[in-house]
Amino acid sequence: MFRMFHFASAILMAMLSIGCGSQPSAQVSIDASSSMTIATPTPADQSLVPLITPTGESSMNTPDNATESNDDSANTPSQNDAGIIPGSPPSAPPPAPDESKLGEPHRQPTEWLTYNDSSFDFSIEYPDTYVITETADSSTQTAIATHSVHFQDAILAQSETANLQPSQFAVDVFEIPPDVSFEQWIDNNVTFSGSARDSVDIGGRQGYVVTLSIQLAPNQFYYVAGDTYYYKLTPLGIHGERMVQSFTTGT
Repeated sequence: MFRMFHFASAILMAMLSIGCGSQPSAQVSIDASSSMTIATPTPADQSLVPLITPTGESSMNTPDNATESNDDSANTPSQNDAGIIPGSPPSAPPPAPDESKLGEPHRQPTEWLTYNDSSFDFSIEYPDTYVITETADSSTQTAIATHSVHFQDAILAQSETANLQPSQFAVDVFEIPPDVSFEQWIDNNVTFSGSARDSVDIGGRQGYVVTLSIQLAPNQFYYVAGDTYYYKLTPLGIHGERMVQSFTTGT
């Protein structure tokens, strides 16, 4: 009897267990959509502050705007007012010029020499950086020089264009015409329209300096009256003034 009761109880428990297993699962499951919060990424354009462009239009400072651009200038370094790109290495300074090739203005003489011309009765000092070149005929407006002596810088005289280089100093000698004073000779042969003439003393002799304002250098000439000849001095180099002051005639 007891065993039958125990067996019947076991069967009843089994039936109750089976019945419990047939109940809907909703009573023991958790609804994720109602009881759990799923983190959803916030769009980037909702967390950024709109920017105002120089034209007054607003634009979002999104990653797309920050990284994408169709303007090639965005990748080009800007230059400052001096034309220098910030951060770029400084350019190397240009090499210093070779003064030995620049000619007479950059060379100073170590001594002065004296040129004596007994045939045409004059003498003049000149720097040792000059050489005496071949004489060439010269003229004023109408008078033709009887004799000419030209002084040239030694480097220029040896250059390939020596024949195209003007002399640093020139002395032209003119015969004195009969019955013509020095002033008359200057008026007839030297004075041009637009020129200025001033009296000067050169080596104790009467002279004039004539300046042609409408002519490029050489545009200043000195004229000296000698006993036998008239002289025209044309200074062009930096030693011209000293050479004029050293000129003498009739000694």
